[in-house]
Amino acid sequence: MWTKIKYSGEMNLKDWGMPLIILFVSLSSFGLGRLSVLGEYRDEIHFVQTGKVKNPSGLYPEGLVVGSQSTHIYYAPWCKGVDKLVAGDIRWFANEIDALTAHFVPAKGCIGLGN
Repeated sequence: MWTKIKYSGEMNLKDWGMPLIILFVSLSSFGLGRLSVLGEYRDEIHFVQTGKVKNPSGLYPEGLVVGSQSTHIYYAPWCKGVDKLVAGDIRWFANEIDALTAHFVPAKGCIGLGN
C-alpha cells in the first residue's frame, strides 16, 4: 500500500513539479520587485515636538460639559442624551467642577463623568 502512495506521489511530482516551481519562482520575484518599488515612492514622516498651547480650543468651543437647566444634569458633549436637549435649555460649562458648583449632577449613562 505504501508503495502505491509513494509511486502516485512521484508521478504527480514528475508531471507537475517543474511547472509549479517555475510558477512559484516567477510570482515570488514579481512580488519582491513590487515591494522594492513601493519603498521609493513613500515620503518620510518627520515628527516634531512642539510647545504646549496656552489656550487650547477643543472640539466644543462653548465648553467641555453641557447641562440641562430644567433637570440640572450635565453631560459630556459625546454622551447619548445630549441630542435630546432643547436648545433654550442648554447651559455650557468649562469643566465638571463648574457644573458641580452650579449644583448640576452628572448623567448616569455617560462614561467618564463624575470620576
